[in-house]
Amino acid sequence: MASLFSDEEKARVEAAVKDAEARTEGELVVVVSRRSDDYAEVRALLGFACAMIAAFAAGRVASGIDAVLLVSIAGIVGVLGYLLGGLSPLLRLFAPRSLREAKVDARTKQLFVEEGVMETRGRSGVLIHLSEAEHLVEILADAGIHARVEPGHWAREVEALTAAIAQGSAADGLVESIGRIGALLAETFPRTEPRENQLDDALRER
Repeated sequence: MASLFSDEEKARVEAAVKDAEARTEGELVVVVSRRSDDYAEVRALLGFACAMIAAFAAGRVASGIDAVLLVSIAGIVGVLGYLLGGLSPLLRLFAPRSLREAKVDARTKQLFVEEGVMETRGRSGVLIHLSEAEHLVEILADAGIHARVEPGHWAREVEALTAAIAQGSAADGLVESIGRIGALLAETFPRTEPRENQLDDALRER
């Protein structure tokens, strides 16, 4: 699967992170995930439904069909249904939004730990997580920043970034979002000493 961002766009994102961090003690980390989960349970249900439909259809078309052949047809179609269920458009069609949101939230929290965002001095990290398959964005701020920022701010930022991605302007929307978050951090968590970059500024793909 092709990356959501070109190499040039990745460089723009990295430059935006560097610029945003120059004015604050905060640290920004941007992660793009192909998907936040394999959704095995949803795909298994889809595969089972496809197998049952195939078995019913085969039985109607050929009433005297051999049982072994019938089971084989159902099995093959079921496996195909499971595999096709992994395609992003079908995943978004069959996986309820509430489930997708829960999976992205869980993956965001996992990345928050894995990428070292919670290890910054002053608990000053912010993670921007874009999950491609689900078409969802989540922003998670560590305790030091979360305590200083009105909670609704992150929801509005997610909404703006999601809209930009939906309009085909993922890179522009992300760079603009990083700029806004940087300005907020410069105001609420300003730099007070010579800056030491604690986390890599490059966009991370997982």
